[in-house]
Amino acid sequence: MGDALRLEREGRIPEAIAAYERLLLHWPGLPDSWYNLGLLQRRFGQYTAALKSYQEALERNVAQPEEVHLNRGVIYTDCLRQYPAAERELERALALNPRYLPALFNLANLHEDLGRRERAAEVYERILALLPDSARALARYAGVKTVSSAEDPLIARMRGALERPGVSAADRADVGFALGRALDACGAYDAAFEAYRAANRHSRESAGPAFREYDLIVEERFIDRVIQAFPAMAPADAPGKAAPYPSTQPSPRAAATPQPIFVCAPTLASPI
Repeated sequence: MGDALRLEREGRIPEAIAAYERLLLHWPGLPDSWYNLGLLQRRFGQYTAALKSYQEALERNVAQPEEVHLNRGVIYTDCLRQYPAAERELERALALNPRYLPALFNLANLHEDLGRRERAAEVYERILALLPDSARALARYAGVKTVSSAEDPLIARMRGALERPGVSAADRADVGFALGRALDACGAYDAAFEAYRAANRHSRESAGPAFREYDLIVEERFIDRVIQAFPAMAPADAPGKAAPYPSTQPSPRAAATPQPIFVCAPTLASPI
């Protein structure tokens, strides 16, 4: 095991995988080694092999099996897009440890991604019962709830979270954006604008020294340089001109009607 750990520390992942495989060929009853092999295989993109290694660890009674089920669930979700299998793994983790927060957050996020807002809300409620002061869970919970009045208790709860001392700038941004969405949804537009403005300020604070203030003149000059670097192409049917890649022809509707283009930039709020 020493060689495998050394190779892993040195970043020599394929060699570390091979070292674990040699070790387990002779001593297969080592659950922690199967677990470590699964971690490395996932990092190296060997997802099916990682699932098998994690299963070997489970069958050999690895400590904290809920963590192994969580890791398998993440592979099914993020790498293989096999969502029913991911849900089964997360539920197995929670059957072993109902208070296991990483599995709860992942399960709530999975329900949310699949459009199951009510089921996501139920899981966020479980998280908030365990962590009443979790700004992250509160913000995500607010995102899947429907708010129809500015007097909704959920809005008061978010305002209270923003007033608590010691809340990080990133958490204030998360809750602030959620509060803005809720206020906007119930028609309290002035209050929503104030919430968004404060959330943007906290988001900039959370970015630290890396944040660069928006400069309209600098951005306009950048766009001008981009336009100059990519001049307009000649029409595809011009003499001697090949169709630009890709060569699929636009539909009659696309050719006749200009289509909008949405340019999206990432927010500075901390990721969920």
